[in-house]
Amino acid sequence: MKTLIACMAGIMAISGCAKQPASTPEQNASVMLTADAAIFMAILKDTGGFPEIAATRKGNLQSGMMCDLKPAREYPFNTFFRSVMEDAPDTTYGFIVNKESPLSPWVLSKVWKETNGERTDMALPSADMQAKANAELQRRK
Repeated sequence: MKTLIACMAGIMAISGCAKQPASTPEQNASVMLTADAAIFMAILKDTGGFPEIAATRKGNLQSGMMCDLKPAREYPFNTFFRSVMEDAPDTTYGFIVNKESPLSPWVLSKVWKETNGERTDMALPSADMQAKANAELQRRK
């Protein structure tokens, strides 16, 4: 739970939510779903789930979805994250994560990197790696 709260606070600060009216997580379903997706992404990264991004690389994960106020959870839920790694500040990584229903697992459906305006699609984590990340996410709740 501490990880979830820290993740939510970090994403909200990075994504500019300080400029938006304050709401509690209960008032904004997007906050809870986006935080859940961010933890799923962190688990994938930390367990070496990204074929082209080593688990040892450091960077940040950003999302603007936290400020999109929604009082009720809507499915399918899709969110976009971007990341910049400390060792490659000129490269931005993009990620699209989906959840079809409340009971379905998170699925990372698209990964790409962009350097100097040139976009390159990247390999997705295997279905097995994504399943393990979802299982770990459930274990942490």
